Order: sequence, then structure tokens, then C-alpha cells
Amino acid sequence: MNNNQPSQNTDFQYDYNNGNYGIDQFQNDHNYYHYDQQNYNQIHYKKQYEQPKKKVLNENKKMQIKSNKDNQQKQQLDQQQKQAQKIEKLPKDNKIEQQKIEQKNQKKEVKQDVIEPPEEPKQLVLDPKLGYWTYTQKEYEEFHKQEKEYQIKKAEYDERIKGQRMLEQRKRMEKFSKLKEKKQKRNNLLGMKKINQLIRELRIQYKQYVRREKKKQFGYVLDENNNVQIIQQEMKKKKLSKIQKAKQIWDNLNDPDYETVDEDQIKNDDQQLIAILNQLSIINPYSKEKYNNMQIRPWITQIPSKELDDMALQFINELSFMQAKKKVIEPKKLKKRIVAGIKECLRSIQYTLPEKSAKLIIIPIGIQECPIKNGPDHQILKVLKECFNKNIPVIFASTRSKLGRAFSGKFGPKISVISVINYQNMEEQFTKLIQLSNEQKEQFRLLYGDVNLLQFINQI
Repeated sequence: MNNNQPSQNTDFQYDYNNGNYGIDQFQNDHNYYHYDQQNYNQIHYKKQYEQPKKKVLNENKKMQIKSNKDNQQKQQLDQQQKQAQKIEKLPKDNKIEQQKIEQKNQKKEVKQDVIEPPEEPKQLVLDPKLGYWTYTQKEYEEFHKQEKEYQIKKAEYDERIKGQRMLEQRKRMEKFSKLKEKKQKRNNLLGMKKINQLIRELRIQYKQYVRREKKKQFGYVLDENNNVQIIQQEMKKKKLSKIQKAKQIWDNLNDPDYETVDEDQIKNDDQQLIAILNQLSIINPYSKEKYNNMQIRPWITQIPSKELDDMALQFINELSFMQAKKKVIEPKKLKKRIVAGIKECLRSIQYTLPEKSAKLIIIPIGIQECPIKNGPDHQILKVLKECFNKNIPVIFASTRSKLGRAFSGKFGPKISVISVINYQNMEEQFTKLIQLSNEQKEQFRLLYGDVNLLQFINQI
């Protein structure tokens, strides 16, 4: 074989001595590193384009998470505002619906925190091949710290679970107690219904035993055989005021069955008052007429109207409400603004201090006739006497029962006189009320002329 021909062996052979590394073969051989333009371009492309793209994507993800949290917070705030607007739109009287909405919101907000147990620390393990511990001192110290923290957290976890169980037991007991109360109320109502039915039947059957003259009270008792018996009980005598005693005497005089009062003796004691009232009725011809089936008394020098009645009742109601509101908020700084009753009205008229003195007096139209000493007629004439002497305005409006409801609520007592002491923050209504009353007094003068009551009232 010729030595100049190439050998069949294609393995690369280095020629270290001459420095020739077989460049032609190096390019075809893939087992060794050689400069490749394609490989270089891939690495350069990753550094230049792909890595910054990943950074941008990560930043976009973070921005999306933040935007989602912000949107959730906005939605929660919008829901709270809508619920508040619903509560405000409801009428003030509709308190039951407001309480239901508030309870639902509280249930949504109050959620029991899910208590999770603490994680146990990773324990140190023997190396199975070597057969002894392979941890360092630092690892042992860290393990010791983690074990102490685990014990503390476990104790807290046990206490929380105990508290949660106690709360659940309390809620169950509260529900159980409420159910018991409801059952007791139902049983009591059933028992009261039966008792009321018995009392109604007995009142119908034994109506003749109940009389005013005997001044005795009858009670009903059941025997062993469930038979009803009547027991008499003596009533305690109540202390009556001077006005109540006078009314009682006047009622007994008009009662034909009552025979213990001497009419001559009463007329001699109250002869002066009866004479004054007769003279006033002669002077005032308007006293013979009626207003809403109420007889007009002789001291009224004003034509009544519905507008004045409504305005006076509204004025009294608002002023008494402001007084009651301040009594609850600041009881120590309370100063009377409006007063009811004959005694308190006389005191307010007699005061010299402007803070406590009366500025206006309102008297109802429908006062019953009682011409006896210390009776309602006598007391009202006293009030009018002092008002005319001190130039205090007087208004005649509405009835006793309506004035009582306006002053002290739906179930208020009947009132015969009201005096206004302080009308702050109500100046406009006060001026309108006095203007309207003055207009009606002028109408009275045009129809019936001037009536001077002071000549006869000062004789009291």
C-alpha cells in the first residue's frame, strides 16, 4: 500500500509536537468544543429578549393582584353604602325592619376564626448507613428553640378551643332559656284568659252587690270543689284634693238618690261666687251659645275656631317634647319651659323673676260647671284675676282631654290650665298664635261689644 494515501481510520490524532491540531477534522468532529455561530446566537437572544420579558410578566402579575384587591375593597365599601342608604330611606316609625337589617349585617361581619393547630418541628433522624447523629450544634439549637415555641403555641391552641366550646354551650343555653320563657308566657296567657272569662260572668251575675254607697270591694275565690265565693274587702279611703272634694259635692247635689248634702248650707257658703258667675253671664251674651256641643262659660271673651285649636295643640306638643328631651340628656341643667295644672300655673304667674314667670296661659273651653268654693270655676277665676292684673295674654282653645294628650302623650290626664314659661326656638309659632287670638278677640268686640270682667273678678 502507498503511504501517501489517507488511512481508513477517521479518529482525530493530535500532533502536539508540530503544533498542528488537524483543523479540517476539528470542524467535522462534534465531540469537542468548537466555535459555532448558531449556539452563540441562542445564548445572546435569551439574555437580550427572553429574560426581560419574564421580568415584565412578573411585574404584570403583581399589578393584577393589587388591582384585584383594590376592586374587592371598593365592592365592599359600595355594599356598605347601599345598606346604609336603605336604612336611611326607611321611615322612622318602621323600627322592626331596621333592626332586622342590622342583625343580618352583624351576622355577615361576625365570623368565627378558623383555629388551626400549630405545625410540629422536624425531628432529627439517625443516618441509617453510619448509625449515629449527623447534625451540627446550630441545627440542634434551632431544633430546641422550635420545640419550645411549639409547646407554647399548643397551649394557646388548647385554650382557644376551650373558649370556643364554652361560647357554643352558652348560645345553646340561651336558646333553651328563651324557649322556656315562651312556653311559660303561653301558659300564663291561657290561665289569664280563663280567669278573665270567670270574672266577666261573675260581674254580670253579681252586679247588684257592687254599689257606691257601701264603699266595699268584692273579691272572687275558688273553693276546694272549684265553686266561686264572694268575699267583701273594706276599701282604703283615698285622700282627695280640694278640687276633687268640690266636684264630688256638686255631683252628689245633682244626684236625686243622694240625700246627705244640705243645699241651703252650700249656697250660704258659696253665695258670693254664684252671684259673680250670674253677673258675668248677664254681661256676656255669648255664654248662652255652644261650640262643638260644649257650653261656653261666661269668662270667655273670644270666638273659638279650629285653626287656633290645632295651632295651640301643636305648639304645646313641640314645646313639651323639647322639655322631655332635655330632661333625659341633661337632667341637672333642666329649666321648666311649660307647666300644667292650677297650682303650678299660679306659682308661675306669681314669680317676679322673668326666667320663671309665665308668658302665656292657655285655658280649655269645655270646663264643667261647679260653682263651689275651691272648685274649678273658683280656681280659674283666680288665674284670670292675676293674669289681667299683670298683663299676661290668655287664650281659650280646645278641650281638657286634647290638651292632656298634647302635653303628656296618648294616655295623658285631663288638664284645665297650661302656662308657657320659656318659648325659645319657637318664637315664630308664638307670635302667630297670639296674632290669631287677637284677631278673634276683635271679632268678638264687633259682635258683642266690650266686656269688662275685672269689675266682678276682683271681688274674689
